[in-house]
Amino acid sequence: MTTKLKVISGPPIVNIGSIFYTTVFSNPVTLECMVIADPPVRYVFWQKNSEGYITSITHGTVGTQGISPTSPSLIIMFPTKSDQGEYTCVAVNDFGKRGSLPTLLKVLGGLPVVSIGNPFHTAKFGESYTMNCQVNANPNHTEIYWQHNSNGLIRIIKADTRGVRGVSLDDPKLTIDSVTTSDVGNYTCFAENIVGTGNSRSVSLKVVGSYTVKHGSGVTLSCTVMSIPQCTAVYWIKVTERGDIVLNHGTTGTIGMTVQNPSLSLKPATITDSGVYICLASNIIGTGLSRPISLIGNAIY
Repeated sequence: MTTKLKVISGPPIVNIGSIFYTTVFSNPVTLECMVIADPPVRYVFWQKNSEGYITSITHGTVGTQGISPTSPSLIIMFPTKSDQGEYTCVAVNDFGKRGSLPTLLKVLGGLPVVSIGNPFHTAKFGESYTMNCQVNANPNHTEIYWQHNSNGLIRIIKADTRGVRGVSLDDPKLTIDSVTTSDVGNYTCFAENIVGTGNSRSVSLKVVGSYTVKHGSGVTLSCTVMSIPQCTAVYWIKVTERGDIVLNHGTTGTIGMTVQNPSLSLKPATITDSGVYICLASNIIGTGLSRPISLIGNAIY
């Protein structure tokens, strides 16, 4: 008597490599899928379940690799928070289709967390002052900058901003080398990574004291110019309630304001010289300006 064994084929057998995967934002992740099939697999796809919303992921889907009969695993090239969810690998042959057990993907990382210390700061005019900033970022932050809000006028402060130190990836705090009344206002520290931009709360800076000079004495408001292409002209403006007053080389009672000596000297200075001054320098590309300098004349002779 002869016994015959008959092998009956069927839908594919589909297994996953793990029931849980974790990756960091933008770091490629592979969801493994192993398929055994007779007859061979003709088609592979994945299904994603995100809070009950089902989407299909097929070979050629933007941002993915794999998902084919010869390479059924799903590779997500730049995962984001939107890629989190439950995934199922599905294989199809001539006998039908069958899915794997689900696997869960979690994507770690987010916006940088930026913290700042004391919300109220007081600095002395003419002295150096530092405002601290701490950044905790995953993925790592790639840029640091500060924002200065002075009565609605916004100024962005970066590492290459004149008159400051810090504001870097390794040292995000802001140090103002020589504080003037123009530095009064609110400050916010910002950090960027590939997820986006995080920021601290705003802190306020108050400046006490001022640049003072006795009536009849001389005073020099310093200005340093760095220019490529070469600077071709230097002048100052005095900001008043009635409008800006332009001061050029040769203005009565002044010295300087030249390409070689851009500083402004008032000799002698009087009470009427009190005000806010700005140094401006021009080249063939355009005009740059300094931070405002506050001068207060003392009535004591």
